[in-house]
Amino acid sequence: MKILWFENRLGGEAYRYYWEMLANLKSRNGIDIRIIDNWNSKQYNVFNYEDFNYDADLIVFGFGVMNSGLNMDFMKINGAENIPRVVILNKEYGIGTPEFNPSREPIFLEAKLKWTKEVAKPFVCFSYHHNYKDFESKTGIPFVNLPFGVNEKVFYDRNQEYQWDVAFTGGTGKPRQQWSHSHRSMFFDELQPELNSKGLSTLFQPHMRDSSEEYCKKLCRAKIWLSTTGPLDIVGTRYFELMVSNTTLLICNRHEQAYEGILEEGVHCVMFDTKDELVEKIDYYLKNDDERMKIVNSAYEHALKNHTYNSRANKFLEAINEYK
Repeated sequence: MKILWFENRLGGEAYRYYWEMLANLKSRNGIDIRIIDNWNSKQYNVFNYEDFNYDADLIVFGFGVMNSGLNMDFMKINGAENIPRVVILNKEYGIGTPEFNPSREPIFLEAKLKWTKEVAKPFVCFSYHHNYKDFESKTGIPFVNLPFGVNEKVFYDRNQEYQWDVAFTGGTGKPRQQWSHSHRSMFFDELQPELNSKGLSTLFQPHMRDSSEEYCKKLCRAKIWLSTTGPLDIVGTRYFELMVSNTTLLICNRHEQAYEGILEEGVHCVMFDTKDELVEKIDYYLKNDDERMKIVNSAYEHALKNHTYNSRANKFLEAINEYK
């Protein structure tokens, strides 16, 4: 299969997940992928397929393309009307600048769905968001749930000594926080001081800019790591990265719909609703290491079997064969 893959390379370690599934597909026999890089709304790109010497069987609009904002109507392809297309949705929670959007409500999703339906015209779409069926209803296009995943060759047990009892890293931006029902400000303002007062060692930081190797080592140096769903309750990459570390217990906010088909409470992770419940469970699992490691090991096996980018690439190809 020959695939013409449109992307917008955002660059940097922070965006490695944009390319993981693509890299997996490129390595497979029988698949040839040509990438059109830096294709985004800011450059008002119109692509003339007839000028490109490549006989594609499929066109893919990838993560980076769908990172764009409201000007997506300018992103068009001429001369490729008969080539099947798919869209991988991304950044449903975009809000724009305060000057442009004083309400701070998410406004980019509707623009992306409009572009998908009227310009891209795919036969199937993919979304990591649990509301993917709502997107299907709005567009009339089949949507397949394709969550984030993990590269198990990058994230694994790095043979580190434990340094912290509890750790957390992540943004606490107010607009995102209110949409995602995040507990993140509570972690910094209330939870960390309380844990420290109990004599527990903690690492609580904003977003890190470590290399993948250093980041993975940090994950492995905490007995318990807090994670929360992101904007609009997205299950981000850290969940899967923690599970394949095979060293660290994942504790996350409870959200049954967001986690459906991804992980199970008490089997792959520990969940909480309130700060008091969270403190109680932290105390329990730090005192009961066998039970902590039972969940850690179960999560590890589950993630390796179901949540690698190889699994995501398989699902991507299966959906294309099903809907094409």
